[in-house]
Amino acid sequence: LEEENATLKATTESMSKVMEATEEEGATLREQLASVEATAAALESQVQDEAHGRTTAEDACRAAEAGLTHARKEALMREEELLAGARKEKDAGEKLGGAVRDAESRVEAARAAAAAGEEERREERARLEGRVREEEARRRTA
Repeated sequence: LEEENATLKATTESMSKVMEATEEEGATLREQLASVEATAAALESQVQDEAHGRTTAEDACRAAEAGLTHARKEALMREEELLAGARKEKDAGEKLGGAVRDAESRVEAARAAAAAGEEERREERARLEGRVREEEARRRTA
């Protein structure tokens, strides 16, 4: 009985040591698990931050592309407006040039008509003066 008691005691002590070692190993494993979980949480947070950053960057890129597209459309519209304005100015210039040429032609025609009228008046005056002289000469002879 004493032998059995000593064996049981030795077995109990041995089991206690195994239990103690198992508990220490469990504590170590729990610490390692906590560390792994903390690392996993940190990595997950980093992944979420990176995903958020990527999403933000993609949104900013899309917004920039939309802004660029809008700016290009505005530039094209402004260019079309400028071209239309230039065409209107050119047309107006051509019309004005035509009006100036027409006015110059009318002035030349008026000058020619005035010159012709002046020539006719001189001729008429010369005829009238000739008649007056003839009439005066007839009166003197009469």
